[in-house]
Amino acid sequence: MSVVDFNYHELDTLIDERIEQFCKVSNNYYGAVDKHTARLVSSEVFDLQDNQLLSIIQCQQDQITELRETVDTLSNIVHYLSELQKITGTKLELR
Repeated sequence: MSVVDFNYHELDTLIDERIEQFCKVSNNYYGAVDKHTARLVSSEVFDLQDNQLLSIIQCQQDQITELRETVDTLSNIVHYLSELQKITGTKLELR
């Protein structure tokens, strides 16, 4: 019988829990994660240090948001032009 007895399963579980807690962005960067969307907030709200993995992801999310807004705007313009074409009876061409 040894002086110290280890329960490896409990030790592994504890290590796994600590790693999981460390990897949760919201635990380490309070305010960086939007509670509703589970996405990183905009860099205007919470600026991370440059060249970190999270700052790169944040930048990509900002770009995706801008692209969605652009697509929505273009979709509205196309819808407006389509309705205008129906009303006026003229054929509009996009170039």
